[in-house]
Amino acid sequence: MDELKARHALGYKRARERRWTARGKSRVEDPVYGSVIVPHTSNLGAMENAAEYWGCALEEIIGTARVWECDQSLPVVRPREFCGAYKPWLADKARGDKKA
Repeated sequence: MDELKARHALGYKRARERRWTARGKSRVEDPVYGSVIVPHTSNLGAMENAAEYWGCALEEIIGTARVWECDQSLPVVRPREFCGAYKPWLADKARGDKKA
C-alpha cells in the first residue's frame, strides 16, 4: 500500500511539473478571482494552474473561468520551484542521454 501511495505521489509531482513548465501561455479569467497568465498545455491544465495560483479548488472555477489565447511574449506566473533554469524537456540533454 505504501508503494502505491509513493507511485501516486510521484505521478502527481511529475504531472504538476509538466503543467507548470509548459511552453504555451494562456490567460485565465474568472469573475471572482480575476485574470492570470499561466503556462498552457490544455485548457484544463491552464485552469488547474490558475486554481493553484489563486489558492482555490478547481471545482470552484471550472464552470465560470474562461481560457483565452494570449501574446506568447507576456510573462507568466509560476510557483517559486518552477522559476529559473529548470526545464524538463532539456533534462535528458543535460544528463547526456542519447534519446533527447
